[in-house]
Amino acid sequence: MDTRTVVSVALLEQADGSLVSRSQGKRLVMGLERFEAVTFDFTGVSHMQQGFADEVFRVWRAAHPGIQIDVAHANESVQRTLARIGFAG
Repeated sequence: MDTRTVVSVALLEQADGSLVSRSQGKRLVMGLERFEAVTFDFTGVSHMQQGFADEVFRVWRAAHPGIQIDVAHANESVQRTLARIGFAG
């Protein structure tokens, strides 16, 4: 098992547009189960919708409780969305 990875959320946003859907969230986390720790880097991301956040930070996280999840460079809007779905980081 690899140890840690950093995922640039902005790359998905650039490819797909706004971060709105659960299916986008599923694509973002595909293959990340092989890591012990994942940091989602929100540099350049202005906002995300609740469905996307819920899929990544509640559903996927619950399915992989042994993986440490962190967030980096989240602006106030992203932090509010994370708080709404119950992710405390």
